[in-house]
Amino acid sequence: SMSCRLVSLPGSTSMAPPLQVPKGRAFDCMSSSLSVLTYNLLAPLYVRPLDKRTGSVQPFAAFGWADEVALSWTGRREKILSELTNCKADLICLQEVQFERIGNGFALPSWLQLSGYDARIPGQTQLANIAARNKRVLDEPAAIGNALLWRTERLKPAGADGAQDATTCVGCCLRGAPHGPLEHFGSFLAYSVHLDAASEAKRVQHLSRCLSLAKSQNIISMVIGGDLNSEILPGSALGALLGDDPKPSEQEIMQECAAGMWISNSDETGDSSGDADDGDGDEAAQPSDKSAATADKLQDGAELGPSAAQLEEWKQLRATAAATRSKSRVFLARCPTGATRAAWPFDRQGPPCETWRLDHILFTRRTLRPKIVWSALESDPLACRVGLPNAHCPSDHLPVGASFEFAPPTAIDEPKRADIAARLKQLEAAQVEQVNRLHKALCDEEAQLSSPVLTGKDRKKSREQPPAEVMEFIRGKRQRQKALKLLQQSEREKFVRSLEGEAEQDMLDDVLRATRNVQIDEWIDGHVNA
Repeated sequence: SMSCRLVSLPGSTSMAPPLQVPKGRAFDCMSSSLSVLTYNLLAPLYVRPLDKRTGSVQPFAAFGWADEVALSWTGRREKILSELTNCKADLICLQEVQFERIGNGFALPSWLQLSGYDARIPGQTQLANIAARNKRVLDEPAAIGNALLWRTERLKPAGADGAQDATTCVGCCLRGAPHGPLEHFGSFLAYSVHLDAASEAKRVQHLSRCLSLAKSQNIISMVIGGDLNSEILPGSALGALLGDDPKPSEQEIMQECAAGMWISNSDETGDSSGDADDGDGDEAAQPSDKSAATADKLQDGAELGPSAAQLEEWKQLRATAAATRSKSRVFLARCPTGATRAAWPFDRQGPPCETWRLDHILFTRRTLRPKIVWSALESDPLACRVGLPNAHCPSDHLPVGASFEFAPPTAIDEPKRADIAARLKQLEAAQVEQVNRLHKALCDEEAQLSSPVLTGKDRKKSREQPPAEVMEFIRGKRQRQKALKLLQQSEREKFVRSLEGEAEQDMLDDVLRATRNVQIDEWIDGHVNA
């Protein structure tokens, strides 16, 4: 279907749904909206390579449904280049780029050096590491990883820096070009990511590092495009990192736990001698196909499900993800796009093909609003039937495209700002008084003891056991100090929850940074550097 339609945006009742247009429709180069494309290119090395660990082609790299014409790199490269140049996107997030060797280093391949774009690629050390891994496993020293491209007439690098610490995560801080249509966007972090194929914990850690960097640089606007190797279903840990909207049921949590644990325990193809940066990109998509298969089996009652210990571990991972979201206060949402991969399922390795939603664009919902999204496999029944790649689609993943309007954070008027500052001052004064009262009470009680309370060097020098009343006083002192600390942490948490929306929390964060050199979570914990 080539028609346009509105699609709902999960968890955003206040947002108008974006308009869905056919995949590949060019974005407006003069628009005041930011356009983003993410695309896993399927590196040529990862097509039917002989794996030295097994002596054969791995099932996930065999592409049994595709013929030689569909897999030919010459034909695929031409189609991919056409898609990239015709889309006119401001920001292009690429995965599985096979870099060119230039002397002793690596560079973006010449065919991807698009006119009018600048680019960021991984560091040379990381590229050399993945090249060594590919030589060891696939007998070809090819460096494969991510790249981030941006249209230079509309975007410029900003002062802060993004993460370049892995071939699977390339970032840059960008801003709208001065006097251009995107000038009002200000600074934002952009990432191209390719998350781990087998470990949900590693996927959470990967995205958490992006959030932490944004928080450390006081940047509240972010776009992440990539192959996340996850459908981000309800019950997943990535779902918790994005705010669990809608809230998952216990059954959904159990399904995602079973899928995640099975992938981790049955991933026998990983290169155990590689490092965390390897990414094992040739295995990128297939293990996630296990996730869907396992969830289906569990729903049908064919699996016993996770153990109580595994379920508790999964819930703890979800809790950690949710805590990271709260502490960073970088609230991401997923652009409402469809399935991007069609293949034989892992547990069958034969027709018919099934589809999965593995590629995503994430964005900060308090600064960006999706305006337009590309259609995906729901509009391509042929690709759903014959799989990817095929004669029309040059990669094993469809590209995902979207454009965003800038939604400036709500400004806090001066009376409200003064009210929050006054309440903060009142709370902290009351807590100082609580500490002083407890200190005085403890000093008075200590003065009435028959023996002194030895501390520091005096306590170390004394070889006698303190009297029972002294030991009881010391225990009681610690308990009362701990109880007061917990009470005051609770009062500070309550104060933060009383603020209306993210804008007021932003204001509090700014005040705490400027006057106490701490962030909100540090202030709640009691780490004050006033």
